[in-house]
Amino acid sequence: MLSLSRFLPVPALLLALTVAVPASAQPIHSPADWDAKIVQRYGADKLPVKGERWLPDADNYAWQAARFIEGYLSLARLTGDRKYMDDAREILDYMLSNRDDIRFAGQTVEEIYHYAPTYYMFHRGTPAKGWRRKTGPGMQVSVLIDGRICEMFVQWCELARQGFPGVYDADVSRYLDRVGETIDMHLPSFHPITFVDVAKTRYRAELPAGGFRHWWHVPDLDLPKSEAPRTWSGQIPLNHSCTMARAMLGYDRLRGTQMYRDQVRMIVNLFLNSQDASETERAIWEYDPVRPDRFDIEDVGHASIDLSLVKAAYEDGGYGIDEAFVKRLTKTFHGFYQDETNDVYFHISGPKDAADQPRKHYGDRTAIGFEPWLWLARFDPTIATKVRATYERYFAKDTSGFAMGGWANLLYAEALIEGKAAIVDGKPGKPGKAASKR
Repeated sequence: MLSLSRFLPVPALLLALTVAVPASAQPIHSPADWDAKIVQRYGADKLPVKGERWLPDADNYAWQAARFIEGYLSLARLTGDRKYMDDAREILDYMLSNRDDIRFAGQTVEEIYHYAPTYYMFHRGTPAKGWRRKTGPGMQVSVLIDGRICEMFVQWCELARQGFPGVYDADVSRYLDRVGETIDMHLPSFHPITFVDVAKTRYRAELPAGGFRHWWHVPDLDLPKSEAPRTWSGQIPLNHSCTMARAMLGYDRLRGTQMYRDQVRMIVNLFLNSQDASETERAIWEYDPVRPDRFDIEDVGHASIDLSLVKAAYEDGGYGIDEAFVKRLTKTFHGFYQDETNDVYFHISGPKDAADQPRKHYGDRTAIGFEPWLWLARFDPTIATKVRATYERYFAKDTSGFAMGGWANLLYAEALIEGKAAIVDGKPGKPGKAASKR
């Protein structure tokens, strides 16, 4: 649903809308309701992603699969029940088995990479320590997709440490080992931002910032001259850097290291430098803030990726994200939400004028149920009320990963508001409220 084009990729959208079997039109009000819809779609002995034997080539791991994982984690926090952690682990293990270097271990990859860390383009046929997807002229291994997937592994590890201390230590260790490999593969594409033409963008270089760049790629299949890391000069869009930074931040605090702290800080600073200074009440920023040829405001879907890092930086402290800024984000939410239709505008800035209307778009609507937007309900409970209104109106039958993840996140947000959640994740990576040992 979120790609280089800023829109839901056609294959992922078709998958979301065509694989679902007929489901009850009743909205979800409990974990039991959620479980029943999963069983209705997959059967009692199968899980999403693994049950359908999805492969990353179709570009669904970073989107639908990630939202399914998000949903399982929300239900684990809500109930304290290990079955949701175990189910998520089974899906993650399946996804890990399909990382290119593991999936093609001892083999030569026949479909060579057109976009990947330079080493793998120079050594054709060597599988990368990332998850390929087919896009454009061929296979790609990117910061965006690998960051999204690594972020899910990290979030599982954070909850394992916080809510189920001592239960999953071996799994946390093996997941972090693999996440570290993927991060380090992409790290050479990180660069400080040294110059931005402020006459052509809203960006203001007030804090030292940096981000990842696009790997140099060869649509014409010409080999690079050496395996030395090579990138294009421009930064990749903000959400691409943010998702990898979220994985990096989580890795460091779980391992008790500061290996990536400087890069994470610079990416958080990139986000802060990108805030529209003319907005005093809301937080508004651009999708690709340092590109002088673009002036497109961030959209609600991609903002959920940005905000995953913002949430973690706020919880960790020391990154310049304070409660006052978070409250500005709550006003951003209300500004792009249309109360009378329970619909959502594409851009986080909301309507352009009084006549402007939402796009009636699947991706815009589901995005407000993603965990980073629902996190704001802790500061303004009416956000959860609005998300429920949208989901009951548009997604009562939907069993896609996008909708099911959103439903689970909503249940957890409502339980937090009511003081009924088993695990409250104020500080990931540290022991939380005791959980059941089912």
